Amino acid sequence: MGYAMRKGKKETVAKPKGGKCSQCKNEGLEFFDDGTGKCPNCSYTFLWNREIALKHKPSGGVCSKCKKHGLDFYNDGTGKCSNCGYTFPWRRDLHEKMRRESAGREAAPATAPAPPIQPPPAPPQHQPVTQPYAPPPVPIAPVQPQQMPHGQEVSHGARRKVLEKGHTHLIYEEIPDRVFSMFSLLISEEKLPAVIISTIFPAKIRKNYNFEGIDIIWLTETSIENERTMKPKRLDFEISKTLIEFMRADQECAILLEGLEYLIMENSFQTILKFVKKINDLASAHNATVVMPVNPRTTSEKELNMLKREFDRGW
Repeated sequence: MGYAMRKGKKETVAKPKGGKCSQCKNEGLEFFDDGTGKCPNCSYTFLWNREIALKHKPSGGVCSKCKKHGLDFYNDGTGKCSNCGYTFPWRRDLHEKMRRESAGREAAPATAPAPPIQPPPAPPQHQPVTQPYAPPPVPIAPVQPQQMPHGQEVSHGARRKVLEKGHTHLIYEEIPDRVFSMFSLLISEEKLPAVIISTIFPAKIRKNYNFEGIDIIWLTETSIENERTMKPKRLDFEISKTLIEFMRADQECAILLEGLEYLIMENSFQTILKFVKKINDLASAHNATVVMPVNPRTTSEKELNMLKREFDRGW
């Protein structure tokens, strides 16, 4: 049995005795005391009691990036280092469930069963059969090319977002992964000089996203050999100066700045809003491409709307 706390007392919560897996439809699910479950057939994991799962939330730890104490763990299954701003999932199954619930899932329409295939009619027996019977050909309508909205393209029948050269982009993403892939595709296809400022360790970015030869600056309070670092509070003296000089030296360049939440925490939202406007205005004048991801779960709706007004694209 699992348990939950209610009004200062331990209250026993009965675990389900069985069920059917939503993935492989197999009977015989396993339910554990920490509020999770698993299908022994396809190894699919799930939450059967979120309240119990949250009671197993860690109380602290050491960051795998800066090796310092001060990790924060959130109820949506994610965590963040208060020193270097590194974000991570501490409970991936809980994080995925929260993400699916917030995004909403559309129910797949029920499809009617296909009618049984009828055998072709046999030719009359009084007529000699000189050739084997063949059903008449079915005409196939030609496929019309899809007209995609601005800023999207078709990829293997599915729509996906792409970055546009010469525009500023605000990308909503809890854990910056998709934005690095899109940025890599942009600079490789357009042959753009690029610079990246991120809270993630540069060697990890180069390894995971093939950014060899790209200048990557680590946004951190830590100093390290063989890597260029910048402190988040030196907004005007280092960060702004570096980006402005880069845009003035390389026309039509590309900039990826990851870590807006960290900069807001170390400075203030109004200071970062002025900084974003200054960088985007200069980017428009030099036809540069600017990409900044932001976590919508750690930023208020009002602040997100104010940030979005300073960008050409926001999604």
